[in-house]
Amino acid sequence: MSNVGLLVPDILGEIMSRLPSGINQKFAFAQVSRYWRDVALNNHLFWSSFATVSEAELYRIPIILERSGSAMLHASFYFAPCYPPDWHAEALAALVPHLARIETLDVSAGYSLPPSVVEVLLNSNLEFPALQTLRLAGPEFGRFPPVQLTAPQLRTLDIQHFDSENWASLFSSSLENITLYNSRAMGLRPLLEIFDRCPRAWRVVYDSGYADVSSYKDEFFEAFTRRQTLAPALRELELRTDSTDLCRILKAGFPDIVLPTLTACVWDSTMSVIAEALLPGVGPLVVFELDRRMYQVELHDDNGLTRRLQSWNDDAALEVDCTWEYLSVHYNLHKTVRELRIGHWDQYVEIFERYPPQLPDGITLVYISDGDEERESELTKKMHIPGLARLEFFGEPPMTLKSVLRILSLVEPPATRKLEVCIHDMKLRTTEKGVDAFDVFQRAFPGDCWAICNQCISHWDH
Repeated sequence: MSNVGLLVPDILGEIMSRLPSGINQKFAFAQVSRYWRDVALNNHLFWSSFATVSEAELYRIPIILERSGSAMLHASFYFAPCYPPDWHAEALAALVPHLARIETLDVSAGYSLPPSVVEVLLNSNLEFPALQTLRLAGPEFGRFPPVQLTAPQLRTLDIQHFDSENWASLFSSSLENITLYNSRAMGLRPLLEIFDRCPRAWRVVYDSGYADVSSYKDEFFEAFTRRQTLAPALRELELRTDSTDLCRILKAGFPDIVLPTLTACVWDSTMSVIAEALLPGVGPLVVFELDRRMYQVELHDDNGLTRRLQSWNDDAALEVDCTWEYLSVHYNLHKTVRELRIGHWDQYVEIFERYPPQLPDGITLVYISDGDEERESELTKKMHIPGLARLEFFGEPPMTLKSVLRILSLVEPPATRKLEVCIHDMKLRTTEKGVDAFDVFQRAFPGDCWAICNQCISHWDH
C-alpha cells in the first residue's frame, strides 16, 4: 500500500495538468482536502496557466501570480460587458511586474473597451522579452482598443479588431504565424513590413480593411518585387483586399513561387481573380467545392496545392454553373476532377449534363447537407456520373434517414461495380421511436448496387 501512496502525487499532478484553466476551477480543486491543497500549492505550473471568465476570477489574479512562483505564464482574459472597466484594467495591470515570465497572452473583449483598460499593459510600449504567443480580439463594432508593445521572441501573432499607429513594432524576425485582421482601412503598408521583417513566417493572414476599389498606384507595388525574406518559409497566405490589389501583390511578390495554400478574400469574386491570382503554377485540378454558405470556392490540384476564393459580398458570390463551366472550359476540370463536394443538388445535375466529370473510375461525390429536410425531399433530378466509386454524406445538423435515402435514390449507380457509401460517424435521425436508423439504412440497400463502407459498419457496431 505504501507504494500506491507514493504514486498519489503523480496521479494528482496528472489530473491537475488536464484540468481546465479557469481560475475558479483551480481553487475548487485545491479545496477538496488539505492534502490536495498542499499538492496544488507546491505545483507552480498548475497556477501558471489561467483563464478568467468571471468577476471573482479577476479579483484572484494577484493570488494566482504569487502561487505561480517563477514559472512561465500563460494568461487568458475574456472581458464581458457586465464587468466595470476598472476591474479589467486592474487585472491587466497586475501582470506588469511579471512581463519577463509571460509566454502566452490572450485578451478578448466582446464589447468596446475604453483605452484606459489596456493602457498600462498593452499600450505603453512595454517590451515582453519572453512572449511567444499574442492573441488580441477586440469588438467587431465600436471603438477598437489601442495596442503598442514589442516582443522580440514572438512566434504567433493574432490580432483582430485592435488598432495601432505602428504595426511594425510587433513584426519580429521570430514570427511564424501571423493573423492581422481589422475591419478598418489598415491599407497594405503593414503587409509590406511583414514581407520585409518576418523571414520565418509560414502562415500569413492579412486583412487590409474594407475596400471595393483600389487606392494604390502601380508604383506602390514595386516594393513587393524586392521581398526576399518571406518566401523561403511561407506555406499559407490569405489576403483580404481589393481584387485588383490582390492580383498585383501576387504578381509582383511571387512571380516565381507557387505557394502550397493560397486564399483570396475579395469584394467581387470574379473569374479573373481565379485566373490571374490563384491558378498560375497549379497543376490538374482534382478536388472541387463551391460552398454557397461560406461564399467560397475551393480547389486542389494533383500535387496537393490548395486554392480558395472567398467573397464578403453575397451579391457577388460565385454561382455553381458559371464556375464549373469556366473551370471546365479553361482548365479541363471536368476531365481531371476526382472529388466533388456539393450542396445544391439540382444545380450540379444540370451543369454536369453539359460538362460531365469524365474520369472512368475513382470519382468521389461528397454531399454536404444544410439540414433542410423539406428542401431535400423535393429534389427530383437524377445524378449520372459513370466514374462514380464512392458517395459520402456530411451534415450539420446530422441528416435524417429520410434525406440520406432520398439522395441515394437520385444517384444512378455504376453498371459494373457496387458504389461505396459512407456516412462517417453521423447519427442518422429518424422520427420513429425505438427504430435503429442504421438498421433501416442497411436494409434499404440493394445488395447488388451499394456497399456500406467498412468504417461505417465498424462505427455502428460499437
